[in-house]
Amino acid sequence: MGVSRRTGEFILAIGVFILRLTSGRLDQSCDPLGLYIASQLPKSLGTAMSKFQFDGEITVYAVCPACHCTYKSSFKPGSTTPIYPDRCTNVPIPDQPACNELLLQKDSPEQPSWPIRKFCFHSFHDFIGHLLSQPDLERQIDVSADHALAASAAPPLDIVSNFLDCNFLSNFECPESTPTACCLFIEHRGEKQLHWSASFDFFNPEGNTLSGTTKSCGILFMACFSLGLDICYKLEYIYVADFISGPKEPSLTALNYYIRPLTNQLLESWVRGVCYSRTAHHNTPQLLQSALVMCICDLPAACKILQLAGHSSHIYCTVCQSRSKQNLGDTNYADWVIRNNDNIQKYAETFCDALTAKEQTSIFMKHGVRWSDLWHLPYWNPSRQLVVDPMHAILEVLIQIHIREVLQLTTVAANAKDMTVTFNYHFRQPQIATDGLLEHELKQVLAIHTLLIAPIIMETPVAERELLDLDDICQRYKTFASLFKKISNKNVRALKFVWADIGGIKPAGKVKMYKKDYVEELIRWVSSSRFSG
Repeated sequence: MGVSRRTGEFILAIGVFILRLTSGRLDQSCDPLGLYIASQLPKSLGTAMSKFQFDGEITVYAVCPACHCTYKSSFKPGSTTPIYPDRCTNVPIPDQPACNELLLQKDSPEQPSWPIRKFCFHSFHDFIGHLLSQPDLERQIDVSADHALAASAAPPLDIVSNFLDCNFLSNFECPESTPTACCLFIEHRGEKQLHWSASFDFFNPEGNTLSGTTKSCGILFMACFSLGLDICYKLEYIYVADFISGPKEPSLTALNYYIRPLTNQLLESWVRGVCYSRTAHHNTPQLLQSALVMCICDLPAACKILQLAGHSSHIYCTVCQSRSKQNLGDTNYADWVIRNNDNIQKYAETFCDALTAKEQTSIFMKHGVRWSDLWHLPYWNPSRQLVVDPMHAILEVLIQIHIREVLQLTTVAANAKDMTVTFNYHFRQPQIATDGLLEHELKQVLAIHTLLIAPIIMETPVAERELLDLDDICQRYKTFASLFKKISNKNVRALKFVWADIGGIKPAGKVKMYKKDYVEELIRWVSSSRFSG
């Protein structure tokens, strides 16, 4: 009716009041049946809506405070009181005893026990039923299916603006249980196929502070691309699968306990499908299948949910076989080799089957893979189905660095009267094997490169074309003085490598060069390169 919740509750209360009046008279004689009916009527909209069970099934798990293992409740016949085990029986580390942490607590002996920590899972199947009960959404699902099927028959596009046009979806095969007449997941014969994306991340509920994150909560939600990109990310169509209350993030493979209920229902929907008795457009049963086609996260969250080594480790890439931090600057993409998905799954299964913690650590250090419950999905391929979201990859990183550090478009730079001189030079990238440098010396060489090409803040315009006196340079230009101090802290072997790379020549009369000599030569070189011409 277009009224507010408060007005709606007022109308509901008036209706109950009128019914009570019609069931009684002033002489206190009344109709018992009428009063009984009036007492059963809800007194608030929240109570009224709960009678229709629109929220779907919610399963409450007891969570172990120590290892994060989850335990589903059970019920005695005819009882609504959930039953949980008293202690955790999980073995988080293979060669260690069971956790045995207390799971339940009670305020008094008379009251039933309840979990110390809870985890609520909203049924994935019920949420799909909610979507199919709306005529416009079911119509859009059918339109998207027809669009994807037509795109699979058309020539592949170099640039796509709709996920349904991607080659990945056109080659997405149906499960083995599907009749052979239907090879692709987008070929529907009366059934419905839904394509989903999952996003996961942790956040600080109390806001970010200078001292860092104190508490961390996690959320896993899914968007249905079959609804179309214009509405699939609207809040009313987002499926919130998991909410990890914190206050600390689950460590290592403990995150699997939270995503396991979702993967179980995704697997059921993929292998057998889910039959709905009716939908908004069909009064007959409809079979529906769902597939998780991509996982959209930033890299830290992606590595956690996929159980892969982090982006700061030596096995830093989730797509190709590039490894070792010394190759981070390698942009020769022609040599990049895509990771073999069968090998990744084999390493994950080997990690899961390991009998000792030492063996698990050895597998992870060698291959950068732990076991993730997403491997229960037969079609799962993290090297192709993981997508780094553009907000973190472009807006928060690349564009910010370009604007702040390259273009110097900051309030500090705008208010300063100093002039900035930029400079660039293609240094040779050092290699440990051929150049005889240690790993920490290699890092120092890269740091020296960064210092030499950093913007120079000038206090006055440059009138001279040659500034060869080092003391004069450091006195007149404050950045050179700071540069001198920073470079002086570097290792002499790293300084010598950079000096030789720029074609340094030993000054006349110098029998042996020391650390200070290399620093002075580098300062003279960068000053003459910036101020000459």
